[in-house]
Amino acid sequence: MIRLFLIILISLPTLVFSQEKLNPRVTLRTYVGIPKIVGSQMFRTSFNGVVETGGSVNVRVANNFFVGLGYQYNNFVVNKKEWSAAITTTSGSVYYATKLQCHSGFLKLGYDRYFSEIGYITYGLNLGYMQGTYQKVIPDSSDKNKPFLSPIYTTPYLQPEISFNFQAEKKASFSLILSYTALFYKFDPKGPRFNHIGEITEARNRSIMSWINIGLGCNLLFKNKK
Repeated sequence: MIRLFLIILISLPTLVFSQEKLNPRVTLRTYVGIPKIVGSQMFRTSFNGVVETGGSVNVRVANNFFVGLGYQYNNFVVNKKEWSAAITTTSGSVYYATKLQCHSGFLKLGYDRYFSEIGYITYGLNLGYMQGTYQKVIPDSSDKNKPFLSPIYTTPYLQPEISFNFQAEKKASFSLILSYTALFYKFDPKGPRFNHIGEITEARNRSIMSWINIGLGCNLLFKNKK
């Protein structure tokens, strides 16, 4: 997936017209979508993506190259499969409603390329730092979940993205966004206390935690002062 994004970032500029139009100096870019886990099979077996949303304030620094600072939020819920409906233990049936919530700050590097008077493609790369927290964790004292881990982890991540933007008016444009998030972190089932669940531990865990996101965005274009 990361190779696909690199190919797109390198090749697409040759497919569009030369540009003359520039975006305003300052832009506010927001988006919302549904993340789809594509990395670790163990992570996919454990959780499903519910929402990814975020935004950034950006400043054009040269031509249509821009830099910005942003915030991102992700929410994942326990996978709705048979294993999460009920696990039978010596104490009876245990029902899981575990969540993974992630808060991130990032530095955005991007470039806007117009292919018409109202349409432009944005190529971006977000360099961020994420804190993930497992919530509604069911305590389990089995040896398989030892040593017990903190339900909170932190990790840097990379997020290449591409978006197709169309101006609805002079001060706003709307976007279709595709991004790929790659964490420098491998899923550990001991964090949410899942290491005793056979369906999860039987899954492969060779890859890092990662997901793709297809979403919709809105960009506010602050007009330059004359």
